[in-house]
Formats: sequence, C-alpha cells, structure tokens
Amino acid sequence: MTLTGTNLTGATIVNVSGFGVTASAPVVAPGGLSATTTLTITATAGATVRNVTITTPGAAVVKTNETSVPGPAASVVVAAGNFQTGPASTPLPNQLVVKVRDQYVNGVPGISVTFSDAGADGSFFSNPVISDASGVARVTYTTPSIAGTFKVKAAVPKITSTATFTETVQ
Repeated sequence: MTLTGTNLTGATIVNVSGFGVTASAPVVAPGGLSATTTLTITATAGATVRNVTITTPGAAVVKTNETSVPGPAASVVVAAGNFQTGPASTPLPNQLVVKVRDQYVNGVPGISVTFSDAGADGSFFSNPVISDASGVARVTYTTPSIAGTFKVKAAVPKITSTATFTETVQ
C-alpha cells in the first residue's frame, strides 16, 4: 500500500487487521511526500475486508477491499462419482466430478476438462466440460456395452497428472 499526498510529514501506515494478512513494520513518511508498506493477503481465494490504520495530523481509518483470486491450474482431483457400478449402456447413477485446483488448492474456474475412457466405448453427455466458479467440472457417463471394470480419466491442458475414476459395468 502506498500513501501519497501533499503534506504527509510524520504520517504512519500501521498494520492492518484481518486473518492471514502480514505487513512490514510501520512506515513513517520521510519528507512528507509518500510512505509505503507491503501487504500479503492469504493464499485462500475470496474477498475479505482489511482495516488499514493511517495516522496523520488528523488521523483517519481507511478500509480497503482486497480480493485474492485463484492462481493457474496446478492439479485436477476426483471430487465425487468414483467406484460406481451400473448396467451396460446406461448412465451411471452419479455424475463424475473433478475439482481443478491451484497450488494452494483453491478451485480454478473456467478451465477445460476432458474426460476419456481410453476407447472403452462409453460416452459422455458433454465433453470437454468447463470448470465452474468453484473449480468443479462434472459430466454424466454412460457405461460401455460390455461388462468389466473401466478407468475414466479427467485431464486438463498443461497439467501432467490426471484424475482417475474406476467404474464397474455389470
């Protein structure tokens, strides 16, 4: 945060209240032109309110709204729908659900997720699927026409690991 003004001699930026926030030591404006301190917000995405106290000859409290947003997609993991059993050529009872996460496990929205059963002859209602605001992507899977245990993988571009489901057809 930088405080700038015409006469800030002796102004001090004092830390900030709010979960997960750190700031450097209070900074006194040298020569009255500006003062700077560094704030680090949490790794958890979402909007929060921070209280920053700035003392000047006529003290004021400034409230800022800061929003941390998810970083780039770093992993895709199974969230629901694993280990289901269903008859041949029918949709499984529950959708296959994955979560696309950044390095801090925040959900990453707007990411294309492609599901594949490696040619086992099952089908997906929609494919690829775009992750929602929480980083969740879900798809309905119709089982192959033959009995057996099948692996369904969910992949995200530029991420080497995949989320793998194991589904059984009776």
